[in-house]
Amino acid sequence: MKSRHSYKSLLTHPEFINWVKDPDTDSNNFWNNWLKSNPERKEEFFRAREIILSLKFRSSEPPDHLQDDVLEVILRENVVASPTRSFPAFYRMAAAIALIAVVSVLVWQFVTREYIPSAPAAVKIITKENPAGRKSQHRLPDGTRVWLNSESVLRYPETFADSMRIVDIQGEAFFDVMENSRQPFVVKAGNTSTRVLGTSFNLSTFDPQGQVKLSLLTGKVSFSNDEKMWTMKPGEELTYREHDRSATKQVADVLTAALWKEGILDFSSAGIDEVTTRLERWFGIQIDMAGEPAYDWKYSGAFDNKSLIQVLDQLSFTEGFSYTIEDQVVSLKFKKTEL
Repeated sequence: MKSRHSYKSLLTHPEFINWVKDPDTDSNNFWNNWLKSNPERKEEFFRAREIILSLKFRSSEPPDHLQDDVLEVILRENVVASPTRSFPAFYRMAAAIALIAVVSVLVWQFVTREYIPSAPAAVKIITKENPAGRKSQHRLPDGTRVWLNSESVLRYPETFADSMRIVDIQGEAFFDVMENSRQPFVVKAGNTSTRVLGTSFNLSTFDPQGQVKLSLLTGKVSFSNDEKMWTMKPGEELTYREHDRSATKQVADVLTAALWKEGILDFSSAGIDEVTTRLERWFGIQIDMAGEPAYDWKYSGAFDNKSLIQVLDQLSFTEGFSYTIEDQVVSLKFKKTEL
C-alpha cells in the first residue's frame, strides 16, 4: 500500500517538475498515460502538482499596505471634494471601494509583472515508422541524429520545448545526441525515460518479455521509471525488466549493440527463436519451419551487409537444414537424425 507521504517522490522527480512548470504535448501525453497506469496514485499526483504550482507563481492579490495607500488617496479626494455633489455619500463610498479593488490589482500586477501563462499551443508530432526489412536515418530539429531499426517507431515534436527535448521510441534506435546542457534530451520508451545532455547510445525494446536494453557508448545518461533512477557510464549496458521494475548494469561490448546501423547482423549464442525473429525483422520476411533442430541452437556469427540468400546459405550449412523461398515466405526443413 502506498504511503500517504508518497507524493513527495513526485516532488523530487525532475521530469514531473519540468512538466508542471513547462508542459508541452509530449510531456502531457506521458504523464496522462502514467496517471492511467497508476490510478491508485491519482490523489498524490494532483497534490504534488498543486504544491509545485503554488511555489511557481506568487499570488496576484495585492498586499494590504498597497490597498491602504489607495484607500487613503481616494478618501482624501472625497474630503476635499465639493459638498454640493449630487451623488449621495453611500454611492460615492461604493464607487471608491470598487476603485480600490481595480486600481490595487492593476498597480500590483504592473509592479510585479505577474501573469498566468496561457496553455501551450498544440505542437505537431512527427512520426517515423519502419516496417520489417527497412532501416532509416533521421535528423531531429536540434541536430541530433537517429538511426531507426526495422519494425520501429520514432515520434518527436516539430519544434522542441525550451526546457527539454522529448522523443518517444518503440523498437530500437541509436541516438547521437547534440549536446545542449540547458535543454536535456529525454527518450521515452514505455514507462521508462532515458535522460541525456549530449551522448551516443543504443536503446532497444524488442524483447518480448518487456525488457528494455540500453547500451551507452559515450557520455553519461540517467535511466528511470516513475520510482527509481539509474545512472550509467560509457561501456555499460543496462537491462530493465518491466515485470518487477528492476534493472541490472554490467560492463559489456556496447559497440556490438549498434552494429545493426552499419548493416551488420550479429548473433551471440542465439537460440533458433532469436535467429528467426531477427531474420524476419531484418529482411521483412516470414519464416515457417518443418521439423525441429536436432539440438538447441547457440549460434554466433556476423553478416556484414549480406543478402538473405547469403545468410541462409551460411546458416543452413552450419545448422543442418534446407530452405525454399516463395515470395516473402522462407520455409526451413530440418534434416532428420538417425537413431
